[in-house]
Amino acid sequence: MASKESPPTQICLACFFHQGDDIFPTPGTRKISRLEENVKAIDITLSDEDLSLLDQSFPIDSTTGGRY
Repeated sequence: MASKESPPTQICLACFFHQGDDIFPTPGTRKISRLEENVKAIDITLSDEDLSLLDQSFPIDSTTGGRY
């Protein structure tokens, strides 16, 4: 994956940004440093191969259970 050196949170947000113009994640944070880190995800470009790998690694139906 081209952006392996980015924190997982940035990769996750970047993946959401690649889902389309009608999807916009709104992560919560209590620290300015985390907000600044999250904003950097906008600059991450994921290739089709990266997105495919993420889709295979985390299929839509792989998460189960309640939120808490």
